[in-house]
Amino acid sequence: MIYFLYIIYFQFTCKLKLTKDTNIMNLYKPFSFHKIINLIGLIFLILFCIIFYKEYNSLSFLYENDIINKTAFVQKQEIILFVFICIVLLTFAMIFYFEKLILNNHHSNTLYINRIKTFNSFYSILHATKGIKNISDVSLEFISNQLKASSSCIYIANYKNMNLQLLGTYKQSINKTSQIIDMYSGLIGTSFSTQTIQATYQKNITHLTIPLIDDEKSIGVMELSFCFKIDKQIITEQINHLIKIISSTLLKELEHEKNKKYFKLIDKNVIISSTNTEGRITFVSEAFCNATLYNKKELLNNNHRILRHPDVQEEIFCGMWSTIKSGKSWNKELPNIKKDGSTYWAKTSITPELDFYGNIIGYDAIREDITDKKLIEQISIEDPLTKLYNRRYFDKVIQKQINIAKRFQKILIFSILDIDHFKQYNDTYGHQEGDYALIKVANSLKQSLKRENDFIFRLGGEEFGLLYFVEEQNEGMKIANKVRENIEQLKISHSKNSASQYITISCGLFIYSGENENVESIYKKADALLYKAKQNGRNQIYVS
Repeated sequence: MIYFLYIIYFQFTCKLKLTKDTNIMNLYKPFSFHKIINLIGLIFLILFCIIFYKEYNSLSFLYENDIINKTAFVQKQEIILFVFICIVLLTFAMIFYFEKLILNNHHSNTLYINRIKTFNSFYSILHATKGIKNISDVSLEFISNQLKASSSCIYIANYKNMNLQLLGTYKQSINKTSQIIDMYSGLIGTSFSTQTIQATYQKNITHLTIPLIDDEKSIGVMELSFCFKIDKQIITEQINHLIKIISSTLLKELEHEKNKKYFKLIDKNVIISSTNTEGRITFVSEAFCNATLYNKKELLNNNHRILRHPDVQEEIFCGMWSTIKSGKSWNKELPNIKKDGSTYWAKTSITPELDFYGNIIGYDAIREDITDKKLIEQISIEDPLTKLYNRRYFDKVIQKQINIAKRFQKILIFSILDIDHFKQYNDTYGHQEGDYALIKVANSLKQSLKRENDFIFRLGGEEFGLLYFVEEQNEGMKIANKVRENIEQLKISHSKNSASQYITISCGLFIYSGENENVESIYKKADALLYKAKQNGRNQIYVS
């Protein structure tokens, strides 16, 4: 009877204690253990009662049949009763011990589960919070409520000037925090990463200073204030994981905000664009929009060819696509056309963008606006009237082309062109009309020679120079004849021209195919051929 009363009491108290910390699903397993232990105890008691009953009956039988005397009967009866009582007490002790052990283990598990739930809840809250200040405020409020702190604050380490800066407070005045910043400034740096929680006591108020450390990086410190004395060891056990979550989140947000700051600087000052494999624009920076005068809406999903300058030869773009499609970077200085039709120069670098498997999924381009540089360079190498290259640039380029011809065994053509009877043209039509005629001749030369390695120069007055490569020698003569015919087809009237009623040219064409010649000798030979073309009637080409 006493045992059954004990079971009812113990199960009832267990149920009350457990339901405070957990839900009904968590009660199932512990109560199964209680029932098993109580059942085992009941079976043992029943067995002991049966054994006691049999022993007592056998002892009574011996006594009634005068097999043992009264003294022996009493002694054996006391021994049996004593053993029975000891076994019952031992059974009760074992049941109580196991019940308590199970209850304590379940209570510990419940606390652990609740703590995990708290950590997960806190992590979810911080994960949904944006901004370093908001993360700080949410962290302070959460921890202060969990630990019943009266106030709290967070300082962030600033490594530029090696001090601590107040980030956020909870129920604490800024004036108060400013007085204690100096106290914790020594925590910055290498010593900070090894600091443990510090406790100071002032008039029954406890101040705990907790380092915020993530991956051995010092983030800052948190201060918690309590209106009572508190053991920092207890706080350490409860807050350790929460502090790690705060430190990690703050570090990520600090890096994110730093990256955002740098990205804004890049976006504002660096001309960047991205395209897909078809050349359609997928991203442009603000600097790109400023350089081209287009807005992002006009550029995105549009083909990059809207920026293509008409003076850039098709061969350059073919070479570009061939290079970047092979997975290599491509670099070139190119003119681009703005929305208003004006030109800007950019030093362009295009790099393929690869996926995880190494497949090209797009292209990233970085440009440097070199318009001013090109303008200065253009002034130094360009003839101001015809916009052709000048004699100074000719002297620089011809030696490079000779070296290329020698190295790769190419045929280099150098032609000197001269407008026939141009002095008489100026005398007849005036110098202004003479300038117009020079410009028209220069434009015709540009239309005739469009390849990337074709160079056209105004060598002086009415004299022009052509520099280009050919595969065969007779091809050089064909190009020169085409140039001559195109100029005559301009049909610029020239009544004083002995070779035609229109403006014509005479040409001296020198073919260089690897001989041991220098720039001066090549120029002299081409000039001599030009002189022969004039002597033989003009409007013709004389070749070496």
